[in-house]
Amino acid sequence: RLIATQSRMGARKSLLPTYKRATPVEKNVKLFSAVRTILFAAALVVLSITASATTNQFFSVIAPVELTASAPTAGTTTRGLAYTGYVYSGTLPNTDNYTVGVGVYPVQLAATDLQPAAEAFVSSISGKVLKTGTVTVDGQPAVMQTVELTSEGRTIRVAWLGTYKGSRLYQFVFATYVDVQSTDMVAVGTFFTSITLN
Repeated sequence: RLIATQSRMGARKSLLPTYKRATPVEKNVKLFSAVRTILFAAALVVLSITASATTNQFFSVIAPVELTASAPTAGTTTRGLAYTGYVYSGTLPNTDNYTVGVGVYPVQLAATDLQPAAEAFVSSISGKVLKTGTVTVDGQPAVMQTVELTSEGRTIRVAWLGTYKGSRLYQFVFATYVDVQSTDMVAVGTFFTSITLN
């Protein structure tokens, strides 16, 4: 269950690099690539369209698209700790993207690791924070924020939720172009409220 308390916080406005005349498929790949890059950048700072349930050893969530696992990647935090990153992602035909990133660390994480992860996420995409607040997800403390950025002259809005359990940092992300009119906001809500941490 997700319990939200939100407040407004300002952030500087920046732009992502622009690209020339990308096809819709290339744009879809760029949005997914941007989200995936975001997830790993945040990890460096801290130690059919029907509903599809994704359950694995890390989490369970309901999304309107199947979330497909990418190959695990190894990384090192800014503190020199090795970690393994896992990304599960799915993109709808309208380009809406649902992504879950899990970082597994050799140490136990704490609630104090969440705000640095949230800030790293925003910094990695040169985004502007529209809203931020603390929430509870499956009994764990979490930070949730809405971030906006511009790419190729289009505005992207991102909902990001960061939480942890034991030695795992979880990042649940929904990204959409604001000019997309077919976003299913009920499905977005279900995505965030159905989270179970394993």
